[in-house]
Amino acid sequence: MKQNNKRTKHKAPYTQVASWAEVLKQGLLSQQEGKVITYLLQTNGGRTSRQIATYTKIERTSITRTLRNLLDKAAIYIIKIDVCPDTGKKVQFYDVSYRDRLF
Repeated sequence: MKQNNKRTKHKAPYTQVASWAEVLKQGLLSQQEGKVITYLLQTNGGRTSRQIATYTKIERTSITRTLRNLLDKAAIYIIKIDVCPDTGKKVQFYDVSYRDRLF
């Protein structure tokens, strides 16, 4: 099964960006967690940790801890386990847990 590597573009609404800015300002999430959430909100479907690290410019060693923290907070979840489009290995795909409540 061939994966479509075409990145979908979705611009976050101003209110959504403003609400995340407020969360970051209050210190409820770290800056890295905010970057990950913002990126996942701008995409459709799950993304691998490698894709998230590349886009957010967070080192792969740090992204693992950030994703684990977000999983523990139930801010994100593992949408599926599938073959990575970049490496061909079996990996986890992450997405925002409450996307359906935002849109």
